[in-house]
Amino acid sequence: MELVHLSLFAWCIPLVAIPIVLHLLTLHRLKTVDLSTFRFLFDTYVQQRRKMKFMDALIALLRTLFLLFLILACARPMIRHWNTLFGGTGGGREVFLLVDGSASMNAVTDGVSAFDRAKTAASAVIDKLGSDDRVTLVRVVSKPEEIVSKVTADADSLKEKLGGLKTSPSRANLFATFTQLFGDGGAPLTTKPWVYFFTDSQASGWRELRDQPAEGLMPEGSKLFVIDVGSSAGEIPNRAVVGEVPESHRAIAGLPLPLRTRVVNFSKDQPEDVTVSLLIDDKEIGRKSLTLKPGETANAPFLFVPSEPGTFKGRFEISADRFPNDDAFLFTLAVEPQVRVVIGRRIGRSEVGHKDVEHSGEGRHCEVTDH
Repeated sequence: MELVHLSLFAWCIPLVAIPIVLHLLTLHRLKTVDLSTFRFLFDTYVQQRRKMKFMDALIALLRTLFLLFLILACARPMIRHWNTLFGGTGGGREVFLLVDGSASMNAVTDGVSAFDRAKTAASAVIDKLGSDDRVTLVRVVSKPEEIVSKVTADADSLKEKLGGLKTSPSRANLFATFTQLFGDGGAPLTTKPWVYFFTDSQASGWRELRDQPAEGLMPEGSKLFVIDVGSSAGEIPNRAVVGEVPESHRAIAGLPLPLRTRVVNFSKDQPEDVTVSLLIDDKEIGRKSLTLKPGETANAPFLFVPSEPGTFKGRFEISADRFPNDDAFLFTLAVEPQVRVVIGRRIGRSEVGHKDVEHSGEGRHCEVTDH
C-alpha cells in the first residue's frame, strides 16, 4: 500500500492518541466515604461500574479509529492490486511487451513491414492475457521508452497504445532496456516476469549484451520469448540514396546549378539496377540509370536551371525497394534573382579618336558595359 500524501500522514498520526490520553485522564479514583443512607445506592453503582468502564473504553476506541480513518482518507492510500493486500503474491503475472522500434523494422516483406508484423504479434499476445496480469509496454530504441507501466491488462487500451507506436532512426539497445526495467532503479516485482521481445533479430540490437557482462541482468526465473518478425528469406537487399550537400555554388535564377547525389548498394552478393530521379517541388527535372556492383557507391550528377528566384524543395529519389526509408534524400535551395550590374572604366585620350575628343570637348571618356 502506498500513500499519496505521506508527509501529511506522518504529521497527523500523533492526533490519534488524543482520545486515549483523555480517557486516561478521567480514570482518577474518588475517595470512598461510607454513609448508611447511601449504602443501597453505592451497592447499585458498584454493580454497574464494570459496565461503565467497558463503555468508556469502547467510546475511546471508536474515537481513535475515527481519527485514524480521517487521517488515512486525507493521506489517500493506494493499493495497486487488491489480491496483494494481505501479503499474497496474487494470481497475475508481470508481463513485459518489448517492441523493437529500430530503423531496420521498416523493411517490407510481402507488402508488410516488420514493424507492422511486430504489432500484430503483440496484439495476439494481448488477447491471451489474463484480467489480473500486469502489463508493461516498451518501445526498444537507443533510449528505451516505457509507454505504459504495470497496468492491469485491458485489451482495448493496450492495443490503442500499441497502434500508436512508431519506429525510430536509431537502432535498438536491449541492454539498456533490461537495465532500465530490472536494474536498481526499476520498480520491485511481485512475481517472475514474462518478457516478450518482438524484433527482426538485427545483431546491432544485441551488441551491448555481447560486449558487457549480462549475468543477473534479469531476475532469476524470468521467461524470455523472442518473436522474430523479420524476413525468413535471409539477407534483405537494400539500395540507399545517400545524397550530397549541394556544392558552394550560388543558386541564381537563369543560371545552371550542378547537383549531385550518391547511391549505395548495400547488398554483399547481388548487383542492382537503380534509377535516380531529381525532383524540384515534386516536378521531375532529370533521371539517371545506374548499375551498382555489390557494395558499390556511385555518383549521379544533375544540372538544374532555376527559372525564377525563391526557395525550392528538392528531392533525390531512387526506385523503391523493401526498405523504403532510405530511398529519398531531401534538401532545399534558395535561388537568388539576377542582378544587372553596370561596370564603367576610364579611358584615356590616346584610346579615343580625334573626332570623339572634339565632339565631347573633354580629355577623358567613359566606356560603359551592361552585364
